[in-house]
Amino acid sequence: MNRRGFCKTALLTTALGILPDSGMGSADIRKETSPMLFRKLGRTGLTVSVLGLGIEGFRNKTAEETRTMIDYAAANGINFIDLCLADPRLFDNLKQAFGNRRKDWIIQGHIGTVWENGQYRRTRNLSAVEKTYNQMLKTFGGIIDIGMIHYVDAESDFERIFNGEFIAYAKNLKAAGKIRAIGLSTHNPVIGRLAVESGTVDVIMFSANLGYDLSPNGGQISYDEERQKFYELCARENVAIDVMKPYGGGNLLRAEISPFGIAFTPVQALNYALTRPAVAADSAAVVEKLKRLGFDFVTLDLEGFRSGSFDIFRKQV
Repeated sequence: MNRRGFCKTALLTTALGILPDSGMGSADIRKETSPMLFRKLGRTGLTVSVLGLGIEGFRNKTAEETRTMIDYAAANGINFIDLCLADPRLFDNLKQAFGNRRKDWIIQGHIGTVWENGQYRRTRNLSAVEKTYNQMLKTFGGIIDIGMIHYVDAESDFERIFNGEFIAYAKNLKAAGKIRAIGLSTHNPVIGRLAVESGTVDVIMFSANLGYDLSPNGGQISYDEERQKFYELCARENVAIDVMKPYGGGNLLRAEISPFGIAFTPVQALNYALTRPAVAADSAAVVEKLKRLGFDFVTLDLEGFRSGSFDIFRKQV
């Protein structure tokens, strides 16, 4: 598999470990044996590659194709994968692809997603959640590194989860050693703040990008203060963020639908995500590493496959 084929096929997400701004040092970790940069994922103690895999790119792939993609990712230092879909066939393919390398991977498995009649579905039905998660645990050796409470954007949903049996289930998984950390995925900074303030959540999967943060409206651009406060709170509490939608659903890459009226390059979008106030990151080093790896195309969107070239960026610098 060549790098262009891999990047067009395997969905990537930036995995950003958040460290406080007050003197804990750079979050980037270099390993002599790997071309990738790594980062501590907040207070979890887990070490993750700054780029990670999403599961969408593995849909409808054979076991052999899945193995090729995992091999390519591993050879380039990627060790983080997000499993937001509970497709048992896909899980089996990944298990075969990992082989005896399961311990080398950080798996983020979503709590609250099930697979029915060939389709993904979000649910808060605990019996359905337990059945699905038990299958995920069985498939991947009895432990998932991050138990990610799936897709919480409404305050009513948050209250239902955190005042009932759902959060108790997540806590029991952690107490039993079946997950190492509890996470929550959201697009809403208010929900993110509530999750951090609960003291229970160690990792937030959050959509960080220029379009969402700067809220352009016509000729006016205003920074979203709620999102800024959320980033700063994560930094203070050492709660990790792994980033989804750094391309804003692909909108930032196309001038005709970009909220700014111009198209950004993938590297520019990545650079923004990697330099939020709460993120201790050496973005220049990340970009240089990506260029040295030869990533001409990078796909980083959970909505669909969007590709962009580094050529414009190279000309600019």
